Amino acid sequence: MSLDSWGFLALTLVGLILFHARRTRAWREGVLLGLSGAFIVQHISAPVAAAGLLGFFGLVLVCIYAVAFAPRRGPLFVASISVVAAFLAIKGYLSFAGVRAPESWTLTIGMSYILFRCLPTLVDLADGSLERQDIDIVTLSLYLLLFLTLPAGPIARYDDFKKQCGSLEDARLVGVDIDAVLLRVSLGYAKVCMAAPVLLALHDRAIPGSSALALAVAAILFIAYVYANFSGYMDVVIGIGPLFGLALPENFDRPYLAKNFLDLWSRWHITLSSTFQTYVFFPLVRVLRAPFGRGVLPGLVGYLIVFFLLGYWHGATSAYALFGLLLGIGAVAAKLGELFVASRRTDSLTSRLAATSAWRVLANAVALGWFAMASVAAWPSVSRATNVVSLLATRRGGLALVLAIALVVALNVILRLCSKLVLLAFGAVRVHPRWRPVAAGVCIAVAIAATVLAPQEFNTLVLYQRY
Repeated sequence: MSLDSWGFLALTLVGLILFHARRTRAWREGVLLGLSGAFIVQHISAPVAAAGLLGFFGLVLVCIYAVAFAPRRGPLFVASISVVAAFLAIKGYLSFAGVRAPESWTLTIGMSYILFRCLPTLVDLADGSLERQDIDIVTLSLYLLLFLTLPAGPIARYDDFKKQCGSLEDARLVGVDIDAVLLRVSLGYAKVCMAAPVLLALHDRAIPGSSALALAVAAILFIAYVYANFSGYMDVVIGIGPLFGLALPENFDRPYLAKNFLDLWSRWHITLSSTFQTYVFFPLVRVLRAPFGRGVLPGLVGYLIVFFLLGYWHGATSAYALFGLLLGIGAVAAKLGELFVASRRTDSLTSRLAATSAWRVLANAVALGWFAMASVAAWPSVSRATNVVSLLATRRGGLALVLAIALVVALNVILRLCSKLVLLAFGAVRVHPRWRPVAAGVCIAVAIAATVLAPQEFNTLVLYQRY
């Protein structure tokens, strides 16, 4: 069962009816757990397939309770190592060392996001941010397995999620802005079911043979596809959340408006980026200050390591390692650029240029262009291309980067003009409030029907666990 299916909508609708049938916290948490279990069952091809996921979930529960009852550094270290090692083994990251899970353990949906919810919870328990009495088995299980957030987030903190569960009995449909819910959900389905398949089909047709321009176009189309796909998924699940009394955290903040590469990552997959920043980057920088001092170098090295880990998390291959390394280089270059501009006098030519709109457009294009070219290593179709990754290290790759930046600048200008025209065209349109839910419902149905009825090669594949 995927997001772009009638089954998902049916499960949500049935769950919504059951959820509001009774107004007790225990009932409503039970309904949400039941929906999450049904969602997982729909992905199981055979009982043994779920052994890895269920075993990992059980290990996570044991480790969290172990640290809750003994909140010290020793138990935290053992629990963290155990969870990470189990994750790497089941997901196949340790196959090079001969450590691999049985091939029959095929179900791993959401395992990455269980890990990213588990580790911060362990740290918060160890440092006292969470207390033992805060850990409730039902709420914790729901936090780890909620069907809306299991496949691809967003990643909420346990204490925030627990507070929301504490007020589930107060959730009522009367207090929900249904128009806003339907508008966001229909927009999400339009992205996932209509925009994403078109962008992916265009990307596949633009996969380069020898043309630098084709490489640049394909790279931009790919990140546009991933954004439409992933942000559309987030629009749907975040939009549905209030119907179940849940306010899920935002995961995208208009990344196409990024001021530089670092700003891009504060807008793209926000909850994952903030989790890595808080629980990996900052501790890593503190450790690196011992050999490198308190200057800028620990932070730059930290960027390279953290983005490398982010890239490698997407897949246990050298291509994804390259993807992460390129992201790290982009982050280092952006930070050095920030420091250079900040070191100039306010009346210097550099400072005056940095304050212009043209500079901001160029910086935005450099960030998106570099991200697009780095994404070449993460293309699902990379095996069908001829040495496409090796192109990045050639003169052709450098020319493609320049062309990608130029294309982003052109798109920036075109989209700004188009947005003004759209506002002029639809600014006078008024839809009676009575018909808004109907219109949004029709949009959702048409979007899913278009996906279901389209030829298989044009169907979207939601990249749940890669981005």
